[in-house]
Amino acid sequence: MIDLERCIGCKSCEVACKQEHGLGPGEYRNRVIWLGDVERPALDFLTVACQHCERPACLRACPVNPKAITKDALTGVVSINEEQCTGCGECIVACPYGAMGYDAQDHHSVKCDLCADRRDDGQTTACASVCPGHAITFGRRDDHLVYAEREGRTVRDHDAFLMGPATVYLERIAANGEAARTVVETRAVPTMIDDPVSRRELGEDAAAFPYRYAREERVPDRVEPGGCNICFNCCSTKFHFKGDKLVRITGNEEDPLLKGKVCPKSQLTVQLYGSENRLTQPMKRVGAKGSGQFEPISWQQALDEIADKLKALRDKHGPETLGIFSGTRTGILTNRGYIRLFTQLWGTPNIESTEPYCSAGKNLAYALTQGNSGCGNSYTETDLGSAELYPLVSLPRDQHYVSAARLDQGASDRGLARRLALEGRAGRHAGLDLVEDRRRVLAPRVVAGRDGEVGPERRDPAHARALAPVAVAAAAEHGDDAPPGERPQVLE
Repeated sequence: MIDLERCIGCKSCEVACKQEHGLGPGEYRNRVIWLGDVERPALDFLTVACQHCERPACLRACPVNPKAITKDALTGVVSINEEQCTGCGECIVACPYGAMGYDAQDHHSVKCDLCADRRDDGQTTACASVCPGHAITFGRRDDHLVYAEREGRTVRDHDAFLMGPATVYLERIAANGEAARTVVETRAVPTMIDDPVSRRELGEDAAAFPYRYAREERVPDRVEPGGCNICFNCCSTKFHFKGDKLVRITGNEEDPLLKGKVCPKSQLTVQLYGSENRLTQPMKRVGAKGSGQFEPISWQQALDEIADKLKALRDKHGPETLGIFSGTRTGILTNRGYIRLFTQLWGTPNIESTEPYCSAGKNLAYALTQGNSGCGNSYTETDLGSAELYPLVSLPRDQHYVSAARLDQGASDRGLARRLALEGRAGRHAGLDLVEDRRRVLAPRVVAGRDGEVGPERRDPAHARALAPVAVAAAAEHGDDAPPGERPQVLE
């Protein structure tokens, strides 16, 4: 089932499909079409894949005997035997939905088979596993129709060719709650198959590992959890290895917040790791600046030489002589982690990035409301889930932090990672400290805490310093005006 209201056009499903099936440039089993033209923005998206029709046109058009295309009588899945396909292209022309792809190098058709190998292992399809908008759902068609009726959603009728397509499309939702059709008729006709001339421009050697490699070369024997460093969202990922070779990058389905959903950029970085042009050791300039003359050296030599130069500058001018400038796309793990830790150890406040040009306002808002300039959307049991103390802050009129009342109900509109961490704290006997305005209506429930009693008393200096700014701010706003007994009791 494809929910057109939820699709954001990110093409993560396309990339996941390419990784799963080792498809090369110009080869597709699914497509995400941006519906736009020169006069209007492309704000409608149409996800296209095999419809697994009851009466598939591709099967009837296949001239091979026995046919290279078959339909499973039990599941209804339409699949193609690529070894038997002659590459005549009749099925591609016959499909009215433009859902068939073509391998121009091995000369055969390609199409969606709902990830037969994954289904054999009891998994969902690759596209559904990564979709950040939860727009793709894999399951029985009857269950999808029941869901649509329960949610009051309109199912698109796209059976103009009387073939009985099995895929369920849910229409967009208009502002008044009624169904709003994704406008296709008045838009420029989308191109479903790449122009052969354009595809030739890529060249035959355009594909990098793991694309166009046999499945047995891409099957991992171990999986390591990690994080994506492409942007500031630091999404949780999994790195799949075959021996020491990285063969795939996916989302981490064990993350209860992201649930394995991840963008296409994270998945495509597998090409960066496997690129023959990737630098795997330091390079030292041996000629004049601009000459392009470098030689490879060891990591130990590089670190020693850099450290010697930095120490000489610090001894002569002091630690603040060092300033670090890094790009936003260096990644939040580097900008907000490694670099800041290094500057604190070194003793310099001189650190800046390109963020004043692109995201300084957002980071300032996060810092003012949360105390940290990051979205904090990553949760794992060994990270946030392993904490021994959770300070819960709920200041007056603050709607952007998890309030204790919402926590008491086991739900939160925002900050799901925090809710998940706090919900599991009882089993670990972790402390819960509350900072709350007691004059609020919900205060009696809040001060008592989720378990009916105030969390363990904490008096250590580090904890006091961490909560002191909050205590001072709350007391300054309400402390002097509140009657005795109703003043904010923040920290003893």
